[in-house]
Amino acid sequence: NSRFRMKLTIMVAVGFLSHISSSQPADTPKIQDLFPDRHGWMLSVSTGTLHKATGEVTYGVSDGLAIGFVAATLDAGAVYGIRAAARLIQISKRIQINFSTPFLYFRSKENVFGGEDALFFWPCLMAEFGGTGSTLYAGVGVVSAVWFLRVKEPMSLPGSGPLSSITFAYRETHVPTGYFRNTLHTGMALPLNENTGVRMEAVLVLSGLELESQNWLGGSPFILTLTLSQTMN
Repeated sequence: NSRFRMKLTIMVAVGFLSHISSSQPADTPKIQDLFPDRHGWMLSVSTGTLHKATGEVTYGVSDGLAIGFVAATLDAGAVYGIRAAARLIQISKRIQINFSTPFLYFRSKENVFGGEDALFFWPCLMAEFGGTGSTLYAGVGVVSAVWFLRVKEPMSLPGSGPLSSITFAYRETHVPTGYFRNTLHTGMALPLNENTGVRMEAVLVLSGLELESQNWLGGSPFILTLTLSQTMN
């Protein structure tokens, strides 16, 4: 399923973005895909190789601060939570540094995180290069997850006699467990009109300097995502 979605995402994204870039007027306004205007709203839907479908409703707290409410379905489970985004530095009209991170509850349905539900965080730092046409961005991130792994501990009779070494039952305990992975991001955003934009992002998941397992979260560590956003200011 993930391989089919990867091929489909690539074909749709390449064809769609090629059509948009060839037909888009030079003075098309830039879409701030992370930030709706102050007190404005943005609705985003996306699909890709990691997730089947994701929906997000984002509220603009200010012109450079937003919070979104996220729900997504994956082959390995489902996630729910919020995403915070902030514009850290406005270097010029065309260059800015952004920060965003989701805080998600991962409800696992396969052997991910030991088959347990988890808390999932993915802070990312992005440099965005934009103008009147397409917007390019690149950055780095850190994936972190925390979950409680169920472990069965043997129970023995108290004391030091010969029976104390015999296990007569097991007690289930929960041991906090976690991990970190680093990620590399690159992408392109294109405006369709003043309020609608489309973007494609590619992410590489690494464990240190090595590529992560080919079964990361039930899919490939090379992630492609295609997103359509609509602002409602």
